[in-house]
Amino acid sequence: MKILLLDNAIDSLEWALRHLDSFLKKDAQYVNPDESTTYLKQAILCLNSALELFFKAKISEINPIFIYDNVCTRDMHKSILEYYCKKQKGQINMPLHDYVIENADIHTIEYSKCIELFCILYEVGDGYKTDFEEINRIRNDLTHLGIKSKSEYYKLAGQLAEILCFLEKDILPSLEYDKTKIKEVRCDIILIEHMLASLEDGIWAKINMKKIEYICEQLKKAFYTLEVQQYLSKKEISAEFELTLDAEFMYSVIDMGYKETRINIAAIYSLGSKDALIICDEESKDGPIYGIIELNAIDIRDLSKNKFYLSLDKSGTIIEDYDEQGMFWQSVGKYKKNFAYVPFSKGKQVELMKKIIDSIENIEVTEW
Repeated sequence: MKILLLDNAIDSLEWALRHLDSFLKKDAQYVNPDESTTYLKQAILCLNSALELFFKAKISEINPIFIYDNVCTRDMHKSILEYYCKKQKGQINMPLHDYVIENADIHTIEYSKCIELFCILYEVGDGYKTDFEEINRIRNDLTHLGIKSKSEYYKLAGQLAEILCFLEKDILPSLEYDKTKIKEVRCDIILIEHMLASLEDGIWAKINMKKIEYICEQLKKAFYTLEVQQYLSKKEISAEFELTLDAEFMYSVIDMGYKETRINIAAIYSLGSKDALIICDEESKDGPIYGIIELNAIDIRDLSKNKFYLSLDKSGTIIEDYDEQGMFWQSVGKYKKNFAYVPFSKGKQVELMKKIIDSIENIEVTEW
């Protein structure tokens, strides 16, 4: 049996997609785990395999030696030396990983090290890195215990969606591989990724809707306080706060008037797998981010303890590709210094609204 690295990776990914498709058709809400977990488990096993193989292929593009375990000049495996000898003579034209594939005693690095190397070399955000690492833990849970509740399932759905999105946008287009096959696989990914993302948001919202409604209503009240409305008036800005609780992924939006139209300038989005709401620029992938509200810090029965993360920057914090950065606002994130953990009080809510209003002054409207 012989299968080359990229062929192996594509095959594993296609099997992951087949299993996910079967799972979503059979039990998308995960209400019959006894019947459907097998599809989910197989999907995760195949997806993990695909990720490891893709990462090794991408690492090899930078330096083929990096993917091999315990490699040093003193005890370099003879097959690797033979490869470079033949390559410099022009006798072969193939990647190292394909040349040495028949040598069973050559070992590649462990998956955990592979993730670490790949994320460093390609500057992958902490959010994706966490997803790659977490999927291993979830895989073990599925293999040995299973997923116990919907609250865990929606997180898994979100993580799978994020990983598939990463593969579709960042990995597959960069490969030297059959372009027709790549296009087919990307199309398959897009369909399943959207279904998983919708499931994540739908299940998460259903579980947490009371808190979401409470948060959005409080922020709307803050927006329409006399203090905020006078602040808008002084800046000669016309803006409105609208609840969009029945929309997908977005629960409120703030828009401003521009000539005969309305332009969305901020919104409250779900971060389902992180159990949080994010208040940010409605259009830009880099923010600004005005605030983050973790739902486990909100208790609608005891309002005195409620807290959230508020940007310390006057008009919100710019965070490059914020949806790839994980929980960037916490102590483990490099943006921690840009956010303060403050009471979810009327005063701080008003401060949040003023930051959004201040950012409106920086908006440049491009007319078509």
